[in-house]
Amino acid sequence: MNNMTKIEEKNIVVAQLKYFRVSPRKVRPLLKTLKGKKATEVLAYLQFNNSRASAYLLKLFKSAISNAKNKGLEEEKLVVLEFVCDEGPVLKRFRAGHRGTALPYQRKLAHIKVVLVESKDEDKIKKIKKVSKIIEKENNNKPKTKEIAKNKNK
Repeated sequence: MNNMTKIEEKNIVVAQLKYFRVSPRKVRPLLKTLKGKKATEVLAYLQFNNSRASAYLLKLFKSAISNAKNKGLEEEKLVVLEFVCDEGPVLKRFRAGHRGTALPYQRKLAHIKVVLVESKDEDKIKKIKKVSKIIEKENNNKPKTKEIAKNKNK
């Protein structure tokens, strides 16, 4: 949260969902559409979305909103600063193959993190959207976990 020095820490709310049994690759496109939107818009979007992950994301988002209410923040003023999906551990499984062989496959898990910020002005919301884009660019520039593992093996 290096780029969020301008935003006060008391206005930031975080909620996490760990070991979510959906591939991060399937969740990320859904999360990209939700960054920078108001909390009420995100709730409406997730309620009527058809994907398998949306029900769990809705539960996570409601948890983040309740965390904000416990901190004394107003729901109408909340904006999504970050909606990040990282890779979790991989469950290695085997499927029966031909002639008694085993065919390996992987069950991928995801860690999802939501960061909400309370903002009062529309100008601040625009700034928050810019900050979230900067954070997204930084996250894209970081090497993926598989690339790190490959570099360690060399």
